[in-house]
Amino acid sequence: MDRLQGKFSDFDAFKEVIKDWTLDYNILSKGDFSSKFNMFMSEPFLLTRQQLNGKIVHSGMAPNGYRTMVIPVNYLVEFVWYNSKVSGRDLLIFPKNNLIDVVTFNGLDIFLVSVQESLLHGIIEKLGLKTCEHIFKQDYLKVPLSKEFAKQFFVLANTFLNTAKVNVEQQYELSNKLVFALLYYLESTSVKQPKKKVKNKMLALERAIEVIHNQTDRLYSVSEVCEISGVSKRTLFNAFKEKYKISPSEYIKVTRLNMVKEDLIHNPTVGIGSVAGKYHFWHMGQFAKDFKKQFGLLPSEVRL
Repeated sequence: MDRLQGKFSDFDAFKEVIKDWTLDYNILSKGDFSSKFNMFMSEPFLLTRQQLNGKIVHSGMAPNGYRTMVIPVNYLVEFVWYNSKVSGRDLLIFPKNNLIDVVTFNGLDIFLVSVQESLLHGIIEKLGLKTCEHIFKQDYLKVPLSKEFAKQFFVLANTFLNTAKVNVEQQYELSNKLVFALLYYLESTSVKQPKKKVKNKMLALERAIEVIHNQTDRLYSVSEVCEISGVSKRTLFNAFKEKYKISPSEYIKVTRLNMVKEDLIHNPTVGIGSVAGKYHFWHMGQFAKDFKKQFGLLPSEVRL
């Protein structure tokens, strides 16, 4: 059993704490990042409350061998979940392969509950929960989240996080209550597996992202990315706006700035000009200005 708590206004400090996890975060917004989380970890059960501000791309994997559910605290928040818009009115279940594809914006406040898969299926079988059995055989689901259940869950979850560190017996009792409450709620809900309509623009977006992230040997223009992706500028623009709320050109620039920043941190002996040129920033004055605007620091300051 272990606990981890943190509060961050610095994105790099946050990434340093999670560097050993199978998670990755890429920040697209300028200087408005903050994070607060409270996590409890044991072998059969993980509970986290996470609060995030900033336009952030989440990737990586949810805990392997577990099924993970997301219960939003902020009922009004909206974010992008596997290319679909969702809100605080949705209870979400990660897909069976645990791959993460999420974009969040300011005001994210969620609980994540991960239950060891063997334990989860054992409980479902023992209680004869046929709807739950069907749900967890699916690839991914979103379920309408009632305000009444959400409030009950928040009380249980907050009580758990506030007592788990001092009372093992109560921790075991509350973890069971949380898991049972979620399963009984899912059992009582009319659930339909959403039909996955893969839009051409989202397939094009995936191709565009692959080019932008993996082919750094040259700087592709938006027109070239459109040609590789097989769609018009308008289609690609709409796809980026829908998922990331920024244009393709903004995404390309922010991604390259993030790459420069990571490179500067991990290669402290290489000159700033050389690192900037590697990612096609040739005008050092404009580069320094863009870097400062994005991260609130000059390139030289990230190494201090």
